Amino acid sequence: MGKLRLLELENFKSYAGKTRVGPFDDFTCIIGPNGAGKSNLMDAISFVLGVQSKHLRSSTLKELLYRKDSDAIPSRRAYVKLFYELSEGEMEDQEAGAEIVFMRQISATGVSTYRLNDKDVTFELYEQQLQKIGVLVRARNFLVFQGDIESIASKNPQEITKLLEQISGSDALVSQFEDLEKKKKEVRVASRVRVGGDFVTRLATATTAADFYAVVVISCLCSSLPYCCMW
Repeated sequence: MGKLRLLELENFKSYAGKTRVGPFDDFTCIIGPNGAGKSNLMDAISFVLGVQSKHLRSSTLKELLYRKDSDAIPSRRAYVKLFYELSEGEMEDQEAGAEIVFMRQISATGVSTYRLNDKDVTFELYEQQLQKIGVLVRARNFLVFQGDIESIASKNPQEITKLLEQISGSDALVSQFEDLEKKKKEVRVASRVRVGGDFVTRLATATTAADFYAVVVISCLCSSLPYCCMW
C-alpha cells in the first residue's frame, strides 16, 4: 500500500490562497485549537478523493470556496491536489516511489472537474484510478471520521451487511445478480414443465405396477422434482 505524500490546496474552505500541507510521514498527527482547520483538512482529503459535497459539511460545491467576510459571492476557483506515492507492486508498470497526482477543482460557478497527472479526465476514469490504489469513493474506506465507529456499532445486521457490500464493491453487482437469479428461476420452471409433461405421458402408458413404479423412480432421479417423490 502506498501513502499520501503531500497536499496542495487553493482557496478551499478556510485555506486562502495556495497552501501546501506535508510532506506526510508514515504516521502523522495534526493538532491544533478549535477553528485551526483540522476538520477542513479532512474535508480537503475527502473532496479530492471524490466525496460528494453533502458529506463535506456543505450543501453545494460553491460553499467549499474560500470567501472573505466581504464576499457575498466568491469569484475565485478552488482546488485540492493530492500527491500519492506508490509502493512496490501496487500497480502494474509502475515502480515503487512513482507518484500519481489527483486533482479536483471547483469553478466560481460551482462546477467540479477532475485531473490526473495534470490531464483532464472524466469522473469515471478518476474513480477507476482511485480503485486501483484501494480507494472506494462510495464506501469512504480511506478516512475514519468522528462518530463513524459509534455509527457502525449501532447498526443492525441488515445495515452491517449493506455496509460490507459497499466496502467490498459487491453492491455494484446487485442488479446483475438479480437478473441472473430471475433467469435461473425461469429456466427451473421451464424444466419442471417439460420434465413433468414427460412424466405424465409415461405414467399414462404404464400397464403394470412394475412399470408404474419404474416411471416414478426414474422420473424422480432424473428430474429431482419434489412433487414426483410424493407419489
